[in-house]
Amino acid sequence: MREKLVFLGSYLRHPADVSSVIPTSRWAVRRVAAKVPKGAKMVVEYGPGTGVVSREILKNLREDGELVLIEKTPALAEHLRKEFAGDDRVRVVCGSAEDVRTILASEGPAQADCVLTSIPLSVFTPELRRRILEETKAVLAPGAPLVVFLFRAVNEEYVREVFGHVTREREWRNIPPLRIFVAKAER
Repeated sequence: MREKLVFLGSYLRHPADVSSVIPTSRWAVRRVAAKVPKGAKMVVEYGPGTGVVSREILKNLREDGELVLIEKTPALAEHLRKEFAGDDRVRVVCGSAEDVRTILASEGPAQADCVLTSIPLSVFTPELRRRILEETKAVLAPGAPLVVFLFRAVNEEYVREVFGHVTREREWRNIPPLRIFVAKAER
């Protein structure tokens, strides 16, 4: 219950930075986390909120793997630091997804095996949205997926503009139903 209150409070204080009023459903969480390639060593998540997807990712992340959580909302970033304090594989950064290249280069490999995001792309300016997607493409290893899980169909267009081909799915057991887009960083 405390986690839901933290999430709701962050939404009310920063509605443009938090994409939903409630955390993602357990069905959607499993489906999204299953998109992380087996054996992935570096995984990045933008807008992890309270960490519901992050926890699922950690179940299958290698012991020597790293999960970088980039959260813009300070209260949620602090919650994540406390939530994952005992897991050395997790690094929480209070910052913007547009700085992903700098964030990854600062402490390790500059390439990710997967990037997941639930940040609300549709509310950003076209310039910021494109910059985030271009920076994401730059840090993904060849063939590595970008997994976008949001509610609005228009987000697929934005991803397609930068990545080209996008596959899509729908998870109906979420409020509201969740759209999942997967694009690959082909070079």
